Amino acid sequence: MEGIINALISKFTKNKKIEARQQQLIISIAVCYLNICYEQNNEYEVKKVVCFLHKVSKNAEIGLAKLIADYYEALLNKKSFEAEEI
Repeated sequence: MEGIINALISKFTKNKKIEARQQQLIISIAVCYLNICYEQNNEYEVKKVVCFLHKVSKNAEIGLAKLIADYYEALLNKKSFEAEEI
C-alpha cells in the first residue's frame, strides 16, 4: 500500500493540472491511509501524509482533509487537548 500512496503523492505533486475529481480521490485515499498508518503506529508514514496534505492547495473541498491532517499531527505529537479541539 505504501508504494501506491507514494505513486499517488508523486503524481499529484508533479502534475499541477489534475482534474478536481481526481484531486479529491487522491486526497480521500491519503486521508484513509493516514488513519491506517496512525492505527499501526507508523509515525514516518503519518508525517509524510500530513506533510502532503498541508502542501495541497487550499480550497473548500480540501479543507476537511487538511483539518484531519492537523488532527492526526496533534495526536502524533501527543497534544491531546489540541486534537480534542479540532
